[in-house]
Amino acid sequence: MSMLAADWPLENLPGLKAPEYKQLLSLGLKTTQDLLRATGQSSQVLAIAKRLELKPSYVQKWSALANLAQIPSVGCQYAGLILHSGIVSIAQLAEVPPVQLHRRLMRLELGLTRDRTRCPSQAVMHQWRQEAVQILRTEP
Repeated sequence: MSMLAADWPLENLPGLKAPEYKQLLSLGLKTTQDLLRATGQSSQVLAIAKRLELKPSYVQKWSALANLAQIPSVGCQYAGLILHSGIVSIAQLAEVPPVQLHRRLMRLELGLTRDRTRCPSQAVMHQWRQEAVQILRTEP
């Protein structure tokens, strides 16, 4: 079975403020897949940042979040948590053992919220990894 990458409305992307969302809409970017197509090369990231009068790091962050959100069970709900743990791509996520990822995310959640119940289980992280591998297999 091949895995189709998920596509989400950009307004669901974590950390994207309403004014930035409106700016991306003005460029015709409505979904995470639109953003990924528009930021596939560093020159495209720079062009978008210049056009929106933003730092390129913002556009790079949104692109990394959109990349991680392609994993259906990650989506926009967990993309920010994963990115803040230091994982910036589907390929990286596919390589991290779920036990190690769980430790990282638990440490991050405890540091941010002091609530260990907010951290997804290792079983969920195993699913993330499986879906990441499947997506990588279907990429050209």
